[in-house]
Amino acid sequence: MGKECFPPAEPMREAFPWVPAGACDCHVHIFGPYAEFPLAEDRSYTPPEATAAHLDRMVAGMGFSRAVIVTATGYNFDNRSLEHALQADPKNRRGIAVLPPECPPAYLQRLYDLGVKGVRLNLYRRGQQKVYRGGAGLETLRRLGPAMAEMGWHVQVWVTTADLAELLPELQKFPGPIVIDNMCRVTPSRMSEDPGFALFCSLLRNDRFHVKISGPNRLSEKGGAIR
Repeated sequence: MGKECFPPAEPMREAFPWVPAGACDCHVHIFGPYAEFPLAEDRSYTPPEATAAHLDRMVAGMGFSRAVIVTATGYNFDNRSLEHALQADPKNRRGIAVLPPECPPAYLQRLYDLGVKGVRLNLYRRGQQKVYRGGAGLETLRRLGPAMAEMGWHVQVWVTTADLAELLPELQKFPGPIVIDNMCRVTPSRMSEDPGFALFCSLLRNDRFHVKISGPNRLSEKGGAIR
């Protein structure tokens, strides 16, 4: 069942003064309620509940009004929590799903109608070994890529600078937009000497590639959460 996680932070009491109207948190996860949407049995971590209601308080506390909810690896291919959250607020929420290669067309259409805009791939590795259990891999992109492109979806990729060059040829076969999340997990102290980071930056000059400015706490070499 994996390691226990810290609970979600309490909502801020005062919004950031620099947040513009209509601002969107581009990468959030929700968990639960577990009585309705339990985590996958085979998972790498066990977070406390952090539901869509908690998300509303967090987003409002920062001064944001919209959010993109991403199915977390702890749910593997179960997107029911995401579906429920999108149905509850179709105006201000969009979604990124996690799908198996054999996903039927009718389910893709259902997710499209609910406001899903892409599929996330878990390609995060250390030393060629997958770090987190669960999530979609390249076979999902190979099988579903044409349908995703036809619907105007993008592929969101969790990958590190160490693996980017190796995985890039396969990713580029997808004809739609490619979004790299968590800033490609670059190590800050090695940015200037990391060829993968140089490649990552060069890709962002291409209109097909984008980056989510998300997960800065994951990049910290000193530890601690960034809030």
